[in-house]
Amino acid sequence: MCEDSLAPTSDSTPHHPAGPGRVDVGGAPPDASDRPGNLEQLRTSVITPDSFEIREWWLDFAALYHREVAELRDALDARARAGSPWAEHRARSLSLEPVDRLAICGKRTRVVRCGCRRLVLQHECGALWCESCVRRRAKRLRRKLLRAIQMHSDARRTDGARDKLRWYLVTLTPPGHSGDLAHDRELLLVAWKRWRQWMWARVGAFPFALTVEVTDGADGRGHVHAHAVCLLPFFDWSQAQQEWKRATGDARAHLHFAIASHGKAAGYLGKYATKGVSPTTLRPDIAAKFIRATYGKRRVTVSEQFWRPMLAECPKCHEAWRQVQRPISLGKCAPFAVWRSRARRDGVVWTTGPPQKAFAEWTTPRTDSGLPCSA
Repeated sequence: MCEDSLAPTSDSTPHHPAGPGRVDVGGAPPDASDRPGNLEQLRTSVITPDSFEIREWWLDFAALYHREVAELRDALDARARAGSPWAEHRARSLSLEPVDRLAICGKRTRVVRCGCRRLVLQHECGALWCESCVRRRAKRLRRKLLRAIQMHSDARRTDGARDKLRWYLVTLTPPGHSGDLAHDRELLLVAWKRWRQWMWARVGAFPFALTVEVTDGADGRGHVHAHAVCLLPFFDWSQAQQEWKRATGDARAHLHFAIASHGKAAGYLGKYATKGVSPTTLRPDIAAKFIRATYGKRRVTVSEQFWRPMLAECPKCHEAWRQVQRPISLGKCAPFAVWRSRARRDGVVWTTGPPQKAFAEWTTPRTDSGLPCSA
């Protein structure tokens, strides 16, 4: 974010012809100088470290991502053809190549104004595989969570309850892995609702914020579990553990509690709620399924009135922000990306062949200390 101006980013990446195993679609594309680039052109700035294995991951992820969202994209495309502008934008977004989304991120701007100044803001791509967007979302969510946690703590600090309430980090792990991440996610949220109602009946209604995380899992089918921060009094946690097993319907389910400070609670949930997909976090098939399972879903589920009201006004002049200039159209910013998106929606696809590596052979890269590498 900057005031008054933001220098535009030029895109002069040269065009590379279709490589082995790829087919050029029919029709003449826009001028090559307007192309946002392909995987080979972006590998030095987007894909790090530059290794053949990670390039394999991106190619497999792109093919699997389009396969997972194909049904949803077709449904939105049908609504778009019926005259829905909202569905048209959604369908175009789902049809973009993952590397095109990365190339477009930050190139468009929008202008807002209050009573005393004018700001030019970068327009983010919002993709889960965009590291810069994931970091920005994580910072914003941590600040928002910290304000909400502090507000609830201050509101409940009465003489009788000041020393009895603590913020707890709760990890809720179900045992089953069906391979259908969307189905497992819904079952987990149903079990959470049952367990939460049982707790409310014993300790009263408590503020909470919960997010669902997906990892590869030991069986390689995707492991869905949840993380929550809750303001709770001291309780017999063995009873809560037994109730969680009953809510999930399996004696192997596990529940873990840990006391945390305000900052740790906000950072804990913010990290998992904004977790993206990358070669160091998920296999390509699990990453594609995770995006489909969470598309259009809330990343953070909260109790009623959990969030502190946010005032959309300037702190200096106290006048509400208003948008005075929209971002330039995607067709002008990245015409080749839009052309490829339109071609995919019309049934013209690029053949990339089968996945280049068996999924069972994929392992999360780790450092010498045994911890996962950062993306």
